[in-house]
Amino acid sequence: IMYRGEWKRKVSSSSSSSSSSSSNHFVIYGKYGIRSIETSLNKPILVTITDAHEKRSHAINRLAHMWYADCAEQGREYTPEQIKCLAKLKWGVPIMRKHKKFNTTWMKLVHAFPDYEEKVAFMEYLPVTSLMTNPEMSEFMNHFQAVMGSRYELTDPRLQGIEL
Repeated sequence: IMYRGEWKRKVSSSSSSSSSSSSNHFVIYGKYGIRSIETSLNKPILVTITDAHEKRSHAINRLAHMWYADCAEQGREYTPEQIKCLAKLKWGVPIMRKHKKFNTTWMKLVHAFPDYEEKVAFMEYLPVTSLMTNPEMSEFMNHFQAVMGSRYELTDPRLQGIEL
């Protein structure tokens, strides 16, 4: 378990001789503090371990939404949600098309929604940026900043502690 930048593991196991099923008791030091989990053959648990670096930080997500709001407020032509949809289509889709599963889905959508306006409208319902890894989201944000930053004053990422 990753806890405050360090790997921690503490497992204590005990068997009950009076019970027909063995019982294990795990104490886990994790992101949200210490958790205790009891397991047995009658009460199994599933533990999923993922690479912590694959999840984007909340700070990057907040910054993206600040940028959508910056553009909407200064441009007064689109809402933040419309800016997000336009950005997902312009920069997010090309990044995500590198993934076979996403690209297959995208190609089906292109045939169903051939007009640009329909694609933009559909972006509200298609997960794009939420599927991205940290490096993909950084690429997306860099493209957004390069184009939209020349037209609008965007919140400085350094104020959020982010280096893109």
